Order: sequence, then structure tokens, then C-alpha cells
Amino acid sequence: MIMRLATLSGIVCMALAILPLASCEKTHNDDPEPNPPVIPVDPSDPDKPGADDNVMTPTAAYTYIKNTALDALASFNPEDQREILQVSKSFVEIYGDYDMPYEFGDGYKSPAKLIGELGDAVSRHNPFGITRASYDSSISDFAGIYEPDTRAMRWIRTGDSESVVFRAPLDGQTVQIQATPSDGEWSPDDETGIPRKIVTTVTYGRTRLSSVSVNSFADLDRGIVNLNIVAEAANITATVRIDGSNSKITENGRLAVGGSEVVSGDIIITGSRLCDVDAWESEDDMSGMLRDAIMSLDFLDRVFVSAQARDLENCMDALDCWYDSYDGVSQAQAEKEVTDACRILNGSLSSEVRFAASGPVQASLYWMPYVYCYNNVTSGVNYWEVSPAAAVRYAYDGSTERIENVDFDFDIVGDRLESLIGRYADFMRSLR
Repeated sequence: MIMRLATLSGIVCMALAILPLASCEKTHNDDPEPNPPVIPVDPSDPDKPGADDNVMTPTAAYTYIKNTALDALASFNPEDQREILQVSKSFVEIYGDYDMPYEFGDGYKSPAKLIGELGDAVSRHNPFGITRASYDSSISDFAGIYEPDTRAMRWIRTGDSESVVFRAPLDGQTVQIQATPSDGEWSPDDETGIPRKIVTTVTYGRTRLSSVSVNSFADLDRGIVNLNIVAEAANITATVRIDGSNSKITENGRLAVGGSEVVSGDIIITGSRLCDVDAWESEDDMSGMLRDAIMSLDFLDRVFVSAQARDLENCMDALDCWYDSYDGVSQAQAEKEVTDACRILNGSLSSEVRFAASGPVQASLYWMPYVYCYNNVTSGVNYWEVSPAAAVRYAYDGSTERIENVDFDFDIVGDRLESLIGRYADFMRSLR
């Protein structure tokens, strides 16, 4: 679960960082025939964003994305999660060094981490979460009530339960971490039973601080996988849903703060043997299993990113089209081969950015040959290399430039992120 949320957060940060829609001083232009510019709503102020159906200048687009990122970070406030942060800090300070129950074998994992792994077992090891060797025990093997032995500094089993329950006194109340299986079981083999549903909750006194619901099912012989995760902690809610078959896998993710959706994403992958575990474990090159992919991201209902890849096997080959002066071909021939590869990529691998769900494209991904030459007159060394390069094409004036050459500054976003992390750290230290 934590891994998936971290992945989703990484996608958010990466998308905002690598989609350089703007340059305050954009001087590089690799497209000799730009399209006519789209006239903004207010010609006297060309950098002023207009209505949703207007194409912004690069500078205005940059400002728009930057402000969207800042507003997304502003959604998080440690004070909103005070109670769960307080309980977490106190729990770790008192019980963080306690050994796990003997029933769990060797190890020093905390109850919260261990139960989280039990609930997360269906989403580890490979992209769609299941392998025949993923499990060596069922949650029923650990069922029971566990409480701390302060002398031995170990959790010990004190009672029976159909759930896995860790219970301990904390600041005059009781904190309880509980994982409850339900809705029957499915099995990746002939021995292990995996609950179709596991609900993990953290309560303090009569208050539920967080809950994670994991619904899962897999039929490995038929190539069917389903996973649905809903996590709630304080005012933060995250959901992930995966539905897979041998021909198609879909994944949907959502992150909301205070009831407002901050980011959402959808991915669809088509191909063959996609849920064939043995194929994933045995194939060295999985490009032959993949056919098409579609992805969309929505940030605060303000920035919409879409991407599509067709004929993924050919895309992989085109991306690997790279030559240098030692390959035994002329530079002219190398440029021709890479130009052909870029033509394949532009027809098969695309991405677009909009500022309204049905608004015009503000910028798009473009592939172009990149030639690097090194000539040393003294040594007589003449070296060149040619490869496809990812570029951004601005809808405002049709100009194109390599992503590496774009001059844009998101330092304020990074500074604000560091500041937010620092606020959480300071807030945790201030808790008593």
C-alpha cells in the first residue's frame, strides 16, 4: 500500500517537473516552420491566462502549472493530522523497540508495519501483484490478540481472535491496531488462503484514526487479478483499483485531502499474457507481451496530462535506435535511421497537456533526432552520436525544443515542498 501511494506521489512530482510547458526566456527553437500563434484573449497582455478555450503563452503556462503545484502542496497541513501524528509518535517512543511475538518468528518489525505487509501482500513482487511464490503463510496463522510485556519488551499472545489484534495502553487510553479478514478466501496455490478482504484499522480510545481496506482476488490459471484499496487517515483518502486479465490491465488511483481531489490517474495496458505469472517471471524482454497503453492524470481539475503508446514493441526498438562514429555507418545514414525512428515514435508515443478537460492542447511531446559532435583539432579526434530526443512542442507558436534545453524554474515548488516537510518534522517534534 505504502509503495503504491509513494509511486503515485512520484508520478505527480515527476509529471509536474518534466513537462516544461514554459520558459521565461525561451530562445531555443528547433522547428524551422512554426505554426501561426493563437491570439490570447487580451492582446495587450499576452502572458495573461484567458478562458479555458485559449492557448497560453509558454510563460503563462509555466506560471499556471507552478501555481497548481503550489496549491496542491498547500492542501497538506500537519495540524489536520494532529491526533494520528500524536498517537504514532507516542506509540513508537514507547513500543518501537519491542520484539515481535514468538508466533511471528524472528524480526523486529512494528505491529503497524507487519499488519500493513499482511494487507499489502497482494500488491508486491510484480506489476499486478501476484506470484505463485508470494505467500508462505495466511493471515489466519497469526490470528490472535497481542499485548506488550513491559519486562520482556516483547509483544505476547494474550487471547484468541479471528483477527490479528495488537492492543496497548497509551497515555491513559488504549491504542489498537487490528486486521480483520472477511468475504472468504482465494488461493495462489493448493495450501495458502488469502482473504478476499482485509480491513486494517487503528483506533485510539473510541476514535478511529485510520483504516485500510484491501479487496483482492486472483485466478492465476485463468489470468484474472482484481485489487481494490481504500485508505483513510485523518483528512486524507487514497484509493487504488486494479482489474487485470491476460489481454488488459486497468489501474485507477485517487488522492483527496479534506474531501477535495488533489490528483487522480488512470492507466490502461493491453497486450497478451499480461496476467500470466509464469510469463512475467520467465521473459527477459517483456515488450512482446505489451501492445498499447493509455495514461491520464488530473491535478486539481486544472492540469490534465494524457499519454498514449501504440505498438509498444516497435516503440521500444525505436527508442533504442542510437548510433555513434564507431558503429561503422556514416553520420548521414545514422541521421536517416534515427529520423525514421522518430517518425515511428511521433506516430506511436504521444503526450499532451491541457488546462481544462475539454480544452485545447497547450503543449505536446515531440521526438526529434539529436546530433552530438565533438571535434578536437589538436588531437584530430572527430566523434559524433545520433539518437532520438524527447522535446516539447508549444501550441502557442508551434515552436519545438528539446526538454533538456528548456529554461524553466520550478525552484519555488521544490522550496515549498522542503518547507512542508520541515513543517511536519517541526510539528512532530513539538508534540508531547
